[in-house]
Amino acid sequence: MISMSFSLSFRAAPVIMIVRLVFLLYGVFAPAITVLALRNVIDSLVLLNIEQLTRWFVLLCTVQILTIFINKVAIFISTLHGDKISLIISTDIIDNICKLDISYFEDPATYDELINASRDINSMPSIIWNVLSSLQAITQLIIVCVMLASFAWYVPLVICLVSLPGYIVDRKISLELYDWNRGVVNEVRKMNYSYDTLISRYYSKDIRIKNLYSYLRAKYIEQWRNWFFAKKKLITKHFIMSFLLIFLPHISIIGFSLVVVASIFAQENTTGDFMFYSGLMSQVAGGIFSIVATMTDLIQQKVKVDNYMKFKSWKPRNITVDYAASNIEFNQHEIKELKSIEFRNVSFSYPNTNILALDNVSFVIYQGEKVGFVGRNGSGKTTVVKLLLGLYIPTKGEIFVNDIPLKQCKINLYQNLFSEMMQDYVNYSFPLYENIIMADINSKHTDERIEKACKLSDIYSLVNNWKHGIHSSLTKGFDVNGVELSGGEWQKIALARFFYREAQFYLMDEPASSLDADSEEYIFKSVFDKLKDKTLLLISHRLSNIKIMDKILVFDMGKVIEIGTHDQLLSNDKLYTHLYGLQASKY
Repeated sequence: MISMSFSLSFRAAPVIMIVRLVFLLYGVFAPAITVLALRNVIDSLVLLNIEQLTRWFVLLCTVQILTIFINKVAIFISTLHGDKISLIISTDIIDNICKLDISYFEDPATYDELINASRDINSMPSIIWNVLSSLQAITQLIIVCVMLASFAWYVPLVICLVSLPGYIVDRKISLELYDWNRGVVNEVRKMNYSYDTLISRYYSKDIRIKNLYSYLRAKYIEQWRNWFFAKKKLITKHFIMSFLLIFLPHISIIGFSLVVVASIFAQENTTGDFMFYSGLMSQVAGGIFSIVATMTDLIQQKVKVDNYMKFKSWKPRNITVDYAASNIEFNQHEIKELKSIEFRNVSFSYPNTNILALDNVSFVIYQGEKVGFVGRNGSGKTTVVKLLLGLYIPTKGEIFVNDIPLKQCKINLYQNLFSEMMQDYVNYSFPLYENIIMADINSKHTDERIEKACKLSDIYSLVNNWKHGIHSSLTKGFDVNGVELSGGEWQKIALARFFYREAQFYLMDEPASSLDADSEEYIFKSVFDKLKDKTLLLISHRLSNIKIMDKILVFDMGKVIEIGTHDQLLSNDKLYTHLYGLQASKY
């Protein structure tokens, strides 16, 4: 843990790291030198010894000025150092998160752990400085105790002993508070979601039209109250216990200071000795407090780092234990051409549930085929897409690509063969061109290629009238001159991404749900013109778009209950016939 923190701090800024270490070393001796110089200044004043006064006063001023300078510089370079470390940490978190498959994000329990880990790792850089600060405080304490022992050997011992109960209580309560914070992360996420909903541009229209402000505000306040009173109960307990114990070291210091005063009246010590020994006793109490605080932090940080290392050990779930333990070489095959994809007796349940989203599903899609999926909501169509794209692995059964188990294929290379338009497509508050090129980020980009994708998605005539064309910012979230789009226009942007990518297998899940009839007709003409030699999988509730597919699969309750062409399925007089009849009757 310590070596990891040291390595991280040094890697971020080696020169700053060395300077901070030098400053820490200076801080070990500066307090003792200060009280020593102050005692001699006071004694010199009492004795009217100008030469001695001058010497010690110059030393005192030098130490104080140097301390002020070092403290100011330390704050400045520590801020820069912290920012550099934060970049390394944040990119490390991003790199680790990107290795995880989608199941970690769709499972609330693991997502909470992910949030905890990303928050906990921010304490990593402070570990080495807490360790060094502890060493600095311990060294200071030893020096001060040795100096204070010249008055009475038992004084530093007593002050240390009466400070220990406070340390024990602080340690116990701090760990309880940390555990509590980890336990309520889900409730905090809900509370933050309610707050973000109230201030979000995305929900602003709906809140005002439906007059939801009072309801959502009350919901947020109720969530906050539950969080606050639970936290208040815990920290109140901490406050009461700490409050009672915090006076013990100060009472002992007052008592020993009175002993010093008595010794001065007895002419056993000088007036300067009062400042000297009182200052030393305060430094003992302060040193104990500093050590207690940093040690408590270190205990918390160790738990945080342990949790983060647990998070780092997470592996993608699309490699099963059976494959990893066998002699089969998994994730080795490079698929360069998609000749066929077969689902063979595939069943699937989402994590933490025994409900089958897919139940013994079997079908084959061959290169160049145009395939349609239809079925009621929740029948398993989108789940098939997630498995087909390698986002999940089947609970039972197998997926074959060119007769090779998908688990044995290099998943990233396999996914690069697809261009997908999901029903829950994402909108990026980036310029239009950046929104589109993200579909194929590693390819060569030109304005002409971007404009071609816009034309295929029926958005070009709108974009062409914008002041900055394809370089216009989308939404006003970050640019007052940004362009606000309707739902249908956003869907066309997503379609432009779909068309931009040169792929072998094109997958569309409800691609026209927000489009008007003219745009829908235009889009599907673009689809069949551009993809006439490509493999296409279309999921749609609009059967007028599905009926021209080479093959149609009908899903119901996680099963494929019909496979055939439009005419074949109509002759079956089953679910497809019923769904088609419902839509046809309206025209």
